[in-house]
Amino acid sequence: MEDVVGFAVFAGSLFLVAGLVHWIRNATRDGNLGRNFAVGLRTKVTLSSDAAWEAGHRAAGPWLVRAAWTGYAAGATAAVLAVARALTDTTPVIALVVPGAGMLAMLALIVLGCRRADSAGRDTDADAESG
Repeated sequence: MEDVVGFAVFAGSLFLVAGLVHWIRNATRDGNLGRNFAVGLRTKVTLSSDAAWEAGHRAAGPWLVRAAWTGYAAGATAAVLAVARALTDTTPVIALVVPGAGMLAMLALIVLGCRRADSAGRDTDADAESG
């Protein structure tokens, strides 16, 4: 029974993180989440100016969407595994690997998005200084 609860908590955590990432992407895209020190891709570069914040989030947008959908898929997999575990007495090794790999993939995509955000933010700040 503890396995079932663990899978359910993991599934919920994946959905929560994926939903937050998706919300950040949409809120910054729509202009509803400006530069702040609480939520978003908060790096030294993206926090350096409003233009860097906007350019960074715009550049990271596709990576954040990929991360969110990866999280949703991993969360759905973990939820299915929780149900399967509740109905059977076996837990295949793959049941432990798939949700964990999904979380790692989601985090890797977020890191790639942050790198894109920094690059775009630097370019924006450089353009502002030279112009």
